[in-house]
Amino acid sequence: MISGIILAAGKSSRMGQDKLALMLDDKPILEHVILAAKESKLDEVVLVWGKYENSRNLACKHGLLPVENRDYERGLSTSIIAGLQRIFSQWEAVMFLLGDMPFVKASTINRLIDAYHHTSKEIVVPVYGGQRGNPVLFSRRYARELYGLKGDRGGRSLMSSHAAEVTEVFFEETEEAMDIDTMDIYGAYQKGDTCENKKSED
Repeated sequence: MISGIILAAGKSSRMGQDKLALMLDDKPILEHVILAAKESKLDEVVLVWGKYENSRNLACKHGLLPVENRDYERGLSTSIIAGLQRIFSQWEAVMFLLGDMPFVKASTINRLIDAYHHTSKEIVVPVYGGQRGNPVLFSRRYARELYGLKGDRGGRSLMSSHAAEVTEVFFEETEEAMDIDTMDIYGAYQKGDTCENKKSED
């Protein structure tokens, strides 16, 4: 079983409000991620929420298991652990998706899953425009290390110590790698600016 965990328990400190509830193309940012996960080959999807109950409500709306992380202020690792505790106990691999990446596609998720099934390596990561991004898939082999994460560290820290076990999957489009974590970036997307235009301005 390949399980998916949507991480949606961030504090949105740079935005000053619940960024996952902001509307983008007539849907909340988080809902785009939920729909992509549901349409993919993931066998189950849970959603970890923390400060903002809107994330919980969206999970319920789409039939996902909402997992409350009451320790969200202690960092990303607490959401990873909360999600791992609630997925199917016999999971074979787990994929972590970020709630603020609304351009992720089901087809991308599926390519990562397919790559996992066709390689002997244990970690699968997408590469957009030469840069590693999200979502990232880990086999059960790394369960103990994922449970051992502390503070605001995510699963990416495992890729450095297990470099030989990483499979990269390359994508031409870079938009999927974009996250929305400031009002400037959100405003740019609202105006229809492309990722390329946004990058040239930064």
